Order: sequence, then structure tokens, then C-alpha cells
Amino acid sequence: MVFSTFKYIQKKLFEDDDNTTGCEDVTSYLKSVIEERFGTKHIANVFLYWPVELGGLELRNPFIPLMTARENSETQPNDILEIAWEQDEEEYDDYKRAFEKNRSKHFVEVPYGCDAEKFFSFEEFVRFREETSPYLKAAYDRLLDSPTIESLVYTRFIEYALNTLPLEFRTSKHIKPHFTAMDVYWRWTLHLYAAEAMERFGGLGLGEKEMLPVELVNLLRSERVRWQG
Repeated sequence: MVFSTFKYIQKKLFEDDDNTTGCEDVTSYLKSVIEERFGTKHIANVFLYWPVELGGLELRNPFIPLMTARENSETQPNDILEIAWEQDEEEYDDYKRAFEKNRSKHFVEVPYGCDAEKFFSFEEFVRFREETSPYLKAAYDRLLDSPTIESLVYTRFIEYALNTLPLEFRTSKHIKPHFTAMDVYWRWTLHLYAAEAMERFGGLGLGEKEMLPVELVNLLRSERVRWQG
């Protein structure tokens, strides 16, 4: 559902009315804009999603955070609530049986408005369920928990690719020489696009560092820049 929603949003944002460009997402849209303005064709996907420090545009991939948690997400959240409701019913039945078993005992004091001979209804028992049910609270907390992030295998190819990272790029904040030092997003990005980077550019660096406008990009991103309309 989430993936199809993302796809629908991107299609609505980037598809032109007559669909002459064939753009259906941000990737195809950026490629068409670059081709139109600079005449560059066959742009690699890695160029769009690779960090600026290594020669890319550092476009954020919204699907990666979803993929990292997809395997451990709750597939049937309704079942969690159903179990909580069943546990409430079981607890009610336990209390009712205990009441009926001890009903013959003398009650020293009966609260006003209560019937000492009749146990109250299940509807009354769960009337304030949102405030009193420990099972519903546990289900609520479980549904609010973030899914466990799915890790990735450190393959021989990834090890080889990182070992070929030139010295001038080894201070990158994102693609680092040590796989375990990278955050999950960039591990996934590395797995997705490292092969293309190696094939198209001969390594993880997409160009010579001194030719990359890294400082300019950092300046434009910083608070020191103020655009005037």
C-alpha cells in the first residue's frame, strides 16, 4: 500500500499532461531535465543517488527506509487488537467465575447501586477499556513501535568495492571504507548502486575530487545562504 502510494504521488508530480517526456517518477524526471539542459544521455541511476562528496546529486531514495523495515513490519495489525479483545473477554470470564464461586459468602458491605447476587455485564467491564485494559495498552504500544531495521550482508563484492575507494574519498560522511561504520540508509544505497558505479565509472568515486563542487553545495545548503525573491 505504501509503495503504491509513493508511486502514485510521484506519477502525479512528474508526469506531464500529454506524457511526451515519459516521466513517471523523480528519477526519470531529473534525467530528462539534465538531458534537455546539458545534452547528456544515458545517465546512470547511481549519479542521482550517490553522495555529493563522491560526485553524485545525493537524491534521497524514499523507498529505502521502507525496505529496511518491510520484513519486520506488522502485516496484520488487526490481529494484534483481536488478541487484546480476546484477552479482555478471558479476564472477564475469570472474574465472573470467581464471583459466582464465592457468591454464597456474606458480603459485609455492598457498594451503593451494586447487586451482590449478579455480576456486572461484559459491556460494563470494558466500558473504559482504553484506560483500564492492560492488554489493549500492550497492543497499542506494540503498534506504535518502529519495526526492527533489516540489516544487510557484507558481501565480497561490497568489500572489494570499498577497498577500491580512492584515498581522497575515504573521509566521506556517507560511503565509508568500513561497512559497519555506515548508517543503514547508505549501506542499502551501496548495495543498490555499487555495481553500476564500478561498471560505469570504474570505482565508487564518480569523478576527480578537485573537480567536484562539494564546497559550493555545502554552502548552498548552509544557513549562510539567503535567497531573495
